[in-house]
Amino acid sequence: MKVSFLVTYYNQAHFVEKSLNSILSQKLECDYEILVADDGSSDNTQDIVKSFVEKYPERIKLFVMPRDSEKSYNSILRVSKARIFLLKQAQGTYFLTLDGDDWYCDDIFVQQGIDILEKDRSLAACGFLYQMWHSADKIEKIAYFKSAKRIPACKYIRSMYLPAGACIHRLANDPNQISIIEKTGIFDDNDILINTLNYGDMYFIPKTVYSYRQTGNSSWNSMSPLVQAIVNCWNYEILCRYSKYRNELFVRHIGCFKSVYENRTNVQKLNTGKNKIYFDYAENNETQFLYRLLFWEKLSKKEKNILKRELVMKMYFKKNYIKALKHRILKLLKIKIISGDVK
Repeated sequence: MKVSFLVTYYNQAHFVEKSLNSILSQKLECDYEILVADDGSSDNTQDIVKSFVEKYPERIKLFVMPRDSEKSYNSILRVSKARIFLLKQAQGTYFLTLDGDDWYCDDIFVQQGIDILEKDRSLAACGFLYQMWHSADKIEKIAYFKSAKRIPACKYIRSMYLPAGACIHRLANDPNQISIIEKTGIFDDNDILINTLNYGDMYFIPKTVYSYRQTGNSSWNSMSPLVQAIVNCWNYEILCRYSKYRNELFVRHIGCFKSVYENRTNVQKLNTGKNKIYFDYAENNETQFLYRLLFWEKLSKKEKNILKRELVMKMYFKKNYIKALKHRILKLLKIKIISGDVK
């Protein structure tokens, strides 16, 4: 058995030591490898990684991705391409992803997760808590459940979020898994975990293991809320190419669809620069939901009414789904109170 750590860097020289040392400090009972993809950094990121390779040649491999300094790239597609490349090189039964500026803040969680996954082959992932690191004086711990539990894939996909880096992923025994990911070209955060959950449920352990560095100049934080909504809608359509949880994905993304729909008459103003990729994708897939939202003015009156009815029905479904879920919880709670299980 082997574990593969997939690490990506781009001009993150200041963070290399912390991130790699957080992997090397893991107390593991099995073999492991650290596969690093540098996305053509112009600082001394590669030199620092090479110094680690020289020290741990049996553990660490560095791959430098080709990059044209004169060309503008979509950051999501670039890092996805690097991760997919690393995944194709991975020899592990399990894999973890680590963004170059993040790090692990626990040294036994990987072995703990592997022990659980080895006992139950129906589990596809083991997830842990994370903390949002803004500065040494501002660390925001994220909490979900207070106890360890199995989380059905459908439940997670509907409403939960964990960084992919805070999870241990089982590499599925499916020869098509990597080729499916490669065809979509997207393998970033939510996509990574949702892809894994196609093959089983998650076991969740309420222990903080992942430090998720927050910087104001990240590509995501630099986007306006509307562009973020468009990106999430685009992400939804790509996930639906291979996910068996399409209804759950729609529930997850309904707020994004609603936001784009409410701005449908002005959204074409964003069809420039780095945002063009989302509009181009939608235009090349005209039957998709995203096309009808982004190219509202091209729709006939009939098509506009159909889209509006679809959104209303989906939002009604989500509202009533949540209402039914609350009713079920209250009913179960009432049963427990009557039986004396709740103190």
